[in-house]
Amino acid sequence: MERWLALLYPEFDGKAEKGGLTKKQRDWVKRCYSDENGVVRCHFPVWEGDKWRLCGSPESPQANHVIPQGYAREVLYWTQEQTNNPRNLIINCGYHHIGNGYNGTLEWRDEVVPVYHPDNVFARRRYKGKTKPTSYDIVFKARHGRVEQGESYWNLDWTEHLLEIARERVEWFVRENPLDKWPKRR
Repeated sequence: MERWLALLYPEFDGKAEKGGLTKKQRDWVKRCYSDENGVVRCHFPVWEGDKWRLCGSPESPQANHVIPQGYAREVLYWTQEQTNNPRNLIINCGYHHIGNGYNGTLEWRDEVVPVYHPDNVFARRRYKGKTKPTSYDIVFKARHGRVEQGESYWNLDWTEHLLEIARERVEWFVRENPLDKWPKRR
C-alpha cells in the first residue's frame, strides 16, 4: 500500500474525511479523459496479444477511484483531498469498472478478469429485486468487513496499471491545459 501512496504523495498525515467528488471535480476528470472531440473514453488497459492499448470505449464512462474511497479512508487514513487526488481517479467504462455486461469468471486471484470491482458482477448476477438484504447489500457489507480487516476488495491486478495511466494522463492534461486547475473542495 505504501508504494501506491508514494505514487500520489511523498508524505501524508491527518485524519480521513468522508466525501466524494464535487460536480466541478467530476467535470474536470471528464475533460482530462476526453479525446480531441470531447468524447470521454475508458482508459482501462487491454492486452492485444503483443502490446497494451487503452479500451477507448465511450460507453458508460465512470470516474473510478483507483484506491477505493472506503479503503483509502479507513485503512490508509487518507484525507478527502488525498482520496480525491486526480492521480487516484481514472475513467473506466461500465464493463471494466463494475463489470456491466461481463459474463466471465470472477476468480480474479486465479485468472485474468478485466473488471476492477468483480464483486459488483457477483451482486448483479444474484440480484432478485428489492427484497432485503439485496445481493448488493451483501456485497457492500462484505466490502466493509474486508476494509475493517485491512484487506482489499477490488481486483488488485489492475491497481498499479491504473495508477500509472492516471498519473501519465493527468500530467499530460495539466501540461496541455495549464489554466484548467484541479478544483479544490471548499
